[in-house]
Amino acid sequence: MANFNSADLRKKYDWTTSKATAEVVQGFPANVVFNSNQGHEVLHFINRYMEDIGWSTKISFNNIEVLIRDWLPLGKHNHKEVKEWLDANLRLRNQKQ
Repeated sequence: MANFNSADLRKKYDWTTSKATAEVVQGFPANVVFNSNQGHEVLHFINRYMEDIGWSTKISFNNIEVLIRDWLPLGKHNHKEVKEWLDANLRLRNQKQ
């Protein structure tokens, strides 16, 4: 898994969800709510997502963070929906370059 940590995040987060609770989530389940305001949840999600797509740079990490925090539609509530939205939107961004 990609191994970025909280110091690599650029946005401000709440840290009330514990690291252990966030790290229990494996894969991208449809039955687990994703909270983009919780630092440990975002950090663990981005690390898993980057591992899934084979990316490893800090620039990619920060770009994914910006997409999640600034562009993720409000209706995306679970890990599966967020992953599918990122898959579609990262593909579109790469095609435009």
